[in-house]
Amino acid sequence: MSLRANVLMSEASQRLATLWAAIPSMSKKCLVFIGIVFTAIAVISRLTPHPWNFTPMGALFIFSGFILPRRYLALPLLAQLATDLVIGTYDWRIMASVYGCYLAVAFTAYALKRRYSFFTILITSLAGSLAFFFITNAAVWLWSGMYQTDFSGLASSYLAGIPFFRNSLSGDLFYSAVFFGLYEVALWFAPHPRPDLCSRRGMEICSSLTEES
Repeated sequence: MSLRANVLMSEASQRLATLWAAIPSMSKKCLVFIGIVFTAIAVISRLTPHPWNFTPMGALFIFSGFILPRRYLALPLLAQLATDLVIGTYDWRIMASVYGCYLAVAFTAYALKRRYSFFTILITSLAGSLAFFFITNAAVWLWSGMYQTDFSGLASSYLAGIPFFRNSLSGDLFYSAVFFGLYEVALWFAPHPRPDLCSRRGMEICSSLTEES
């Protein structure tokens, strides 16, 4: 490889690094504050009258997985537990299936955070809602005593859960749009850790790089 090619590649790498640094970011304190605010919204929404299963809890677990530092993934879990203690607990095995589904969604989102995009958020929300429907209704079939423990009982459990699934999916999609939308808006107003760089995407970044060259 020629010397000129090496120089060009080095310049290209520097420009890519500059572009990456210029993308708006947010400090850990700001992220945690937003997480606490969204957690409070989820708690209030769950404790006030609402359509069955139309709550922000699923969206809160998804948001926490994608955005919050790992140690703060407990925030939605604490919110779920606190509201369950107020509303009322139920069979621990069914509760375990609910908590297990939510935690699986949160850790899936955490594993995908490097691929953060509208598409991955949408897919995670849809997959989380479906998994919640199938797993929790199977748990209700097994341990609630409401259904016969055969295939017809399982089918009846899933059939009875369809209206709840509709609300659960709607709540996950709606509150995910609210949480991630507000987060994206907040990004533009967050102080940038590199104030010497442009904090806006698009033409401002490109023009500044052009002027430097």
